[in-house]
Amino acid sequence: DPVQQDLALKSMRNILPRKEQQILKIFDQFSNTKATTDSQINENREQQIVRICRERLEEIRSLYLEQIEDATTGRRTWIFAKGIVDIFANEAWILIPIRKVLDAVNQRSSTTPTSDDIEIIYLCLLWAVSLFLEKPTLFKALTSVNAFCVRLAEVFLIGPEIFCNEAINELIGIITDKFLIESANKKMLKFQLEDTIAGLDAFMPFFVDLLKCFEEFSNGNENFCLIILLIIYLNNSPKINKLRMAQILWSLQRNVVRQMNILINDTNEKFVEILINQLNEEENIQEEEDQNIIQKENKLVSLYLINLNQKIVTKERNPILYLIATKHLDILKKKKKELKT
Repeated sequence: DPVQQDLALKSMRNILPRKEQQILKIFDQFSNTKATTDSQINENREQQIVRICRERLEEIRSLYLEQIEDATTGRRTWIFAKGIVDIFANEAWILIPIRKVLDAVNQRSSTTPTSDDIEIIYLCLLWAVSLFLEKPTLFKALTSVNAFCVRLAEVFLIGPEIFCNEAINELIGIITDKFLIESANKKMLKFQLEDTIAGLDAFMPFFVDLLKCFEEFSNGNENFCLIILLIIYLNNSPKINKLRMAQILWSLQRNVVRQMNILINDTNEKFVEILINQLNEEENIQEEEDQNIIQKENKLVSLYLINLNQKIVTKERNPILYLIATKHLDILKKKKKELKT
């Protein structure tokens, strides 16, 4: 109804929160910046991604916004589409289309993602990566690291048709390396198993689903592997959470660690270094631990040893997992020895 739209438009101008106004302006700022032909000649891959984002900005905008028309002036104004504003509290607005695709796939009789699903995820990640590369300060100010990590990980719940797509896989790798791993290095990632996060009632069921999907159809995807390890080992919540999640990962009832067969390379070398350093830092803290933590540590030590001794994890097939297990065993062994002296 034109009258209702007119009233809605006038009200929106008065009550639209500052955060949402900032985000609306981002689209305009991107559309008003055009790359010249000369600049395209020598552009690197990241610059190319940003340029492609600008070229497809109208398609991207439609994932988040809709237009309403002023009945008096005929002026059309962009506002957030239904369902977008309602979940701003989760502070992962930029990845909302991923959750929408996941819900749509789960509701269909066929759980195979369509070409439209793949395109939506691609455009969503193209926008996220480009915004981070161009306006990192604003991106970080408008984004919760924890909620963003969960929403990004939901890509892996949808299926390999999504995360094995070459373009999508590249974008996941960029944002994981430049945003999530860097944030984790600053101890900003915090996941507690009973916490509500990113619209989830609790983190634990989501984490278990993530591991199940890895078992079923990970195809050895490196980004999938790194996201799981990041959630567990770069988790800056109370230690008991990290120990519980590590036990679930290394459980003999699961076939996850055996499939994590990625090599240490130039892409993930920094991540591995950060992970080992944080294990060292955590165990070097001189404080008395309660019995529950000691029991969890002992259980994890047993799981490490069984997986190594039974060659479920080997240095040749699973170099990153092998390094984590052996280094953590050495660190825990050294700590126990020091506590006895």
